[in-house]
Amino acid sequence: MFKNYFYLLRASHELNILLKDKIISDIFSQEKNVLFLNVSDESSPFNHLIISANQNFPFIYLKNEHHKAKKNVAELYQKYLPAKIISIGIASNDRIIKISTDKFNLFFTIRGNNTNIILEDKFNNYFPFTKSNFNFNEVLQKTDFIYTLEFNIENENFQNILDLKKRYPQISPEIRHEI
Repeated sequence: MFKNYFYLLRASHELNILLKDKIISDIFSQEKNVLFLNVSDESSPFNHLIISANQNFPFIYLKNEHHKAKKNVAELYQKYLPAKIISIGIASNDRIIKISTDKFNLFFTIRGNNTNIILEDKFNNYFPFTKSNFNFNEVLQKTDFIYTLEFNIENENFQNILDLKKRYPQISPEIRHEI
């Protein structure tokens, strides 16, 4: 369920509402393939956005009460902090979540063996969180992102299932069959 495109669409929409204009004050890792973004403020002093790039268990969620470990912590991307979150969106046809800030973009890509978190700076340099041979630059440059929860196929005229599949590749075969 947590890897399903429509779940991620809803999650990105809700995270956009909750985190827009929040400040990322710290980015670190204290677990293998898991990135923690401190988005705390005075009203919620221990908020963290947690993103897992584990290919078998990728996830993204906001945790209201998280405390940074005192040992075995890797500080990451510190030269880009603090950064203000401008928006959170999802690719219009892929499982890629984009967190835009005033200093960088952070992409969470769910792509099987190539699941990763990539920081893109203002000079279009890419810094992946985990090692990968996948060419993220090419994919991310061609991707359109959406920032609302709108997804309406009622008024579209599909001649056959291939038209539907071509226009909306994120729809699973089970749902296409029902449509």
